[in-house]
Amino acid sequence: MGDHSHLSKNEKEELKRILNEKLKNEIEIEVILDYENNFEFSHLTEHLCKEISELNDKLKFNFYDSKDKKTLEIIEKYNLKLDKKLNGPILFYKKYPNIIHFGFPLGMEFPVFLEEIEFISSQQLSIPLSLAKTISKINKEVDVLVFVTSSCPYCPYMSLPSHKFAFLNKKIRGIVVEAEQFPNLADKFDVLAVPKTVIIHENEIKDYIEGAIPENQFAETILKSIED
Repeated sequence: MGDHSHLSKNEKEELKRILNEKLKNEIEIEVILDYENNFEFSHLTEHLCKEISELNDKLKFNFYDSKDKKTLEIIEKYNLKLDKKLNGPILFYKKYPNIIHFGFPLGMEFPVFLEEIEFISSQQLSIPLSLAKTISKINKEVDVLVFVTSSCPYCPYMSLPSHKFAFLNKKIRGIVVEAEQFPNLADKFDVLAVPKTVIIHENEIKDYIEGAIPENQFAETILKSIED
């Protein structure tokens, strides 16, 4: 792959307009790249992040090489070693390390990325009261892995809520996994179709969700999965 621009002039102009509208405060995103084991997607992620950061100075990306000792400490600190082979590309928010992308959010997932940087930047998220109450009842640490692909039109109906829930409740880790960028993880969790959601508590799979379901039902499923 060459070092040419991945975004066209028109795409950059439209994205710059969107970012100027959405971003209220500065956001830092930690980006772990694994050039050794996942060269193509690490290269793409680094270049896209750099192109996007040039469009708005409130969006800052910090890059880490997966081979560095400091990076391995970060991976261990935030429990990001989900794949034995691949350590990147992984993106997470500096102030919200429980909001995580395994793989850069491409295609249908890119609008999810734009929406989440909006609510993280503004520190505001409007959701129904009943949903907020359900999320607040989740009082144990739980990982919510949502497997997606860039071409799946239904995946955002699960990936965006998982990150909303994580934003509202630090006990929840919303981990959106791009199955094409992390095929080993997709195999590990028997992902045959997307979206597929895996709910993990205390290193044990508690439930699966196949396909897309309403947000209320999604939150209730997470809550039920951690109940004794």
